[in-house]
Amino acid sequence: MADDYAGLRPVRTLGLLGAQVAWYQGWTGRFSYTFVYSVLAVIGPATARFMPGVLLTLWFGSTVWAVYRIHLTSGRISWAKVALFAGLLCFATLETAPNVYQSLYWQTAALTHFVPFIPLSLFVGLILRPAGDDRKSLLHKFRLLCAC
Repeated sequence: MADDYAGLRPVRTLGLLGAQVAWYQGWTGRFSYTFVYSVLAVIGPATARFMPGVLLTLWFGSTVWAVYRIHLTSGRISWAKVALFAGLLCFATLETAPNVYQSLYWQTAALTHFVPFIPLSLFVGLILRPAGDDRKSLLHKFRLLCAC
């Protein structure tokens, strides 16, 4: 857990770019992770406390958008069903996680393992959407996606 609060020292001593180079060469090659971690460290140690709530909100919002876009293919929109299904997806994913503390509440692991759910949900909403007036079935779109 101390990892969540130890990111500011390298940034203060080496600068933001210097810390990126040092972490890339000496610790890990995950350059996007170390950059986000450094920016959060510069913002302050309170980010570790608020990060789980922010991540859950962003993930739920992107999942609602993805389910809404998929629901558009049926021609009828029920916001209650969209929100409930998105909440069910988020809950089921967290419920089946081996260790929620290490996946969501530990900032270092959350940036690695939890954050990708947000762009994944946005990607699903972008890909599985109705194509104008020509509304293809989800199965047909899935076949097109798999053929690429």
